[in-house]
Amino acid sequence: MDNTLNIACLAALGTAFCWGLSPLISANLSARIGAFGFVRWRMWTSFILLSVIITLGNGWQGYGRDDLVWLVLSGFIGLFVGDTLLFASMNVIGPRRASILFATNAAMAAGLAALVFGEVVTLTMVAAIACVTVGVMLAIFFGKNRDNQHRWEMNRGLLSVGVGLGVLAALAQAVGSLAAKPALVNGGDPMVAAAIRLGCAALCHSLFRLVRPTMTKCHERLSLRDLGWVCLSSFNAMALGMTLLMFA
Repeated sequence: MDNTLNIACLAALGTAFCWGLSPLISANLSARIGAFGFVRWRMWTSFILLSVIITLGNGWQGYGRDDLVWLVLSGFIGLFVGDTLLFASMNVIGPRRASILFATNAAMAAGLAALVFGEVVTLTMVAAIACVTVGVMLAIFFGKNRDNQHRWEMNRGLLSVGVGLGVLAALAQAVGSLAAKPALVNGGDPMVAAAIRLGCAALCHSLFRLVRPTMTKCHERLSLRDLGWVCLSSFNAMALGMTLLMFA
């Protein structure tokens, strides 16, 4: 049991590393083509990549109809809503502050898990959550050096709007992660779970594009170089990071 817990903790840390790196990979392209367009491309490339790996590997197995309902719900809330809000926040306040805000999803998930699943929250966990929350506040409001005029540190809108979008993104990710838990407790393949969530999110983005074409279209055409960056971001955050999250 201890060994399994240690591996799960390493997987969770791996997820955090992948998600921390992702905005740095994606910031410039997302700002250029728009949050909706970028996330839609990223979801589809991630889904296709995982689908190929799963099909060539153990195949699509391990989940029943009830499990699929939870995974689809998780994909809609955590990826379709959460990921889009994250990149919308990043386009306003930059990748550093958006990533810092998104880190609060761990604290939110711990609190929600205690409320929904009755998981025990110790004093140590409460102290850790408080430290994360205070650290996020300090990093956002006092972390910018006036001499640093890098475009990633520029506000492209109201700070309050960017912060609000980031907080909602973290909340959506926390809720989405918890929604997947009922399907994962029986030991299903985490890569299949990640692919199902991504497929749901990608489909939702495509359907939403039909409803709101002017809002969701890319601001400019993707070049082959741009597509390469999308694929790199997809593999890092979605294919690898999401699989590690589902395992953890």
